[in-house]
Amino acid sequence: MTRMWDPADEPLVRAGLRGFLDLRRVDVLIVGALIVVAFLIRFVSPVFIPALDHPFQGPTVVAKGLGYPYNPGGCADVPVPPGVVPHKVAAPAKAASPTNPAETAYYCGFIFDEVYFPVDAAKDLHQPAVSYFDPEPPLTKLLMTPPLQALGFNPWSWRLSTAIFGSLLAGLMYLIAFRLRRDRFFATVAGALVCIDGLALVESRTGVIDIIAIFWAALLYYVFLLHWQARTRTQWRVTLYAMAAVCGLAFAAKLTALAPTVLMVAFIAMRYIEPWAVKSIGWLRQLRSRPDPGPDLWREAGGGWRAMHYVAAVAIVGVVFCASWSRYLTVPQTYWHFTACEVSTTGLTGTAVTVNPPLIHVGTLIGSFSTVDPAKAVSSIIDNMRAGLEYHLQECHGHPYASAWYTWPVMEH
Repeated sequence: MTRMWDPADEPLVRAGLRGFLDLRRVDVLIVGALIVVAFLIRFVSPVFIPALDHPFQGPTVVAKGLGYPYNPGGCADVPVPPGVVPHKVAAPAKAASPTNPAETAYYCGFIFDEVYFPVDAAKDLHQPAVSYFDPEPPLTKLLMTPPLQALGFNPWSWRLSTAIFGSLLAGLMYLIAFRLRRDRFFATVAGALVCIDGLALVESRTGVIDIIAIFWAALLYYVFLLHWQARTRTQWRVTLYAMAAVCGLAFAAKLTALAPTVLMVAFIAMRYIEPWAVKSIGWLRQLRSRPDPGPDLWREAGGGWRAMHYVAAVAIVGVVFCASWSRYLTVPQTYWHFTACEVSTTGLTGTAVTVNPPLIHVGTLIGSFSTVDPAKAVSSIIDNMRAGLEYHLQECHGHPYASAWYTWPVMEH
């Protein structure tokens, strides 16, 4: 039986941000509670219960906390920024060299790829910034720097940013679920599952970049839903440009943002061709179980200049993405062109070229003026991205799953 059209099914078009978001005070409280609970779980974990193995012997519950475990086998050279207190230095500071600033110390305690990302964050924080190669964009490392500066360089500080973003993801999941289906129980369960999900918990407790990238991708989905459900011209334009800005940040966090971006572009394109398709292809009419004026209202909200707005939105994506490189572009760059990989010997091989920075700060970093060559800056970013894609394609020494970027959706290696 076909259900009759109910006006309550239509997304709200009330004036103002609060009316459009359709959030009440209880929703804000639930989102805040989910974030707090998720953060507490991440902050105190791992939690051990020795009493299960040895009843009545020792403590009943032991919470090791975000800074646990300390891995003495994971070590790396870290350029310690001025004013940042070293933690667990396993050896005296090494002599200065072009790749080893005077403040460099030898740290241990890294788990898995923590040996890369927190160290890169310290290099960004260093004055002057230290050049490094990373096949991923720079935003996630920059977001790791505030705790390092505030709390010193230690496992607690290099994991704090991921714990925060992993906690925010729980609240964001509530907003996404509530936007899809206006059911607070459904949305609360969705957010609670992110609080306790094993993979989300591990990624939120390790100083790697993935949970931060997932947060921006999820935020991109949420803003896309707002744009998809826009019914007025103001809603349509504001959500479009908000989506463009978030998309730029998602790409600046990790290139895997390409996946949600392709889906969103496809959905928007299908909505525009829907009237022609329904009119020209008869069986498509059967897909609609009830009349829905929403798409028509959405297309009308775009107005006659919608194509120009889409062009401007793409430009915003590029500007935001390029802006995330501003810190990295202040230091001399070494660009790699990877050509091959020797499994049994040196790993990746290629050529390297060092060039002067396209973005130069004049005077002190605080309140300074900057000169920039936009063409050179964009060329520098393209060179970095090309090197990153070559790295993913050629690397075979430690990662036997190398592949071209266009094969990632099907996970071909």
